[in-house]
Amino acid sequence: MANDLGGGHAHIGMMIYQGDNWPAEYRGRLFTLNLHGRRANQEILERRGSGYVGKHAPDFFIAGDPWFRGMELSYGPDGGAFVLDWSDTGECHEYTGVHRTSGRIYKITYDGKGSAAASAVATGASPVAPRATGGFSGAPKPARETRAVDLAKLSASELVNLHTHANEWFARQARLELAARHGDESEAGWKIGNRKSEIGN
Repeated sequence: MANDLGGGHAHIGMMIYQGDNWPAEYRGRLFTLNLHGRRANQEILERRGSGYVGKHAPDFFIAGDPWFRGMELSYGPDGGAFVLDWSDTGECHEYTGVHRTSGRIYKITYDGKGSAAASAVATGASPVAPRATGGFSGAPKPARETRAVDLAKLSASELVNLHTHANEWFARQARLELAARHGDESEAGWKIGNRKSEIGN
């Protein structure tokens, strides 16, 4: 019966996917981890007036591991999403026997082949056919090559150009880097902030 109701009522962690690794239909969808349901719920956001309404879509994954307690999820620079798993059965105010060092981190990427690449015990069926790396049995290699990303090495104009990147992670990190440089006159011609209005005064 809990499956019919989305797996439970305790949702934790949230991500609106704006990466560039998963298929386009998942961009802009909201994902939450369902603590008691051991799954990731998926909502399709629809504009209504000045806000949005979420329409429940099929669960993104259901973990087969009874210890799975997803806490947070976030996408990164390669478009893959990281899932933090508390990995414990003591979610209901269990103060004795709580495993404080048994957490896991999973990474979910799309392999582009249309088949389920995650074969670990901790995964369930997924409409995206994700590839999971790290923590799952065998820790398969990532679907795409991963590289270190250091935006601090980019010029201000290169950071500005990142605002049109398909992966919103780059735009957000570029804004943080530009804000951190505020007041740095070493890059002549670039200013961050509001200018005095030229109308009226």
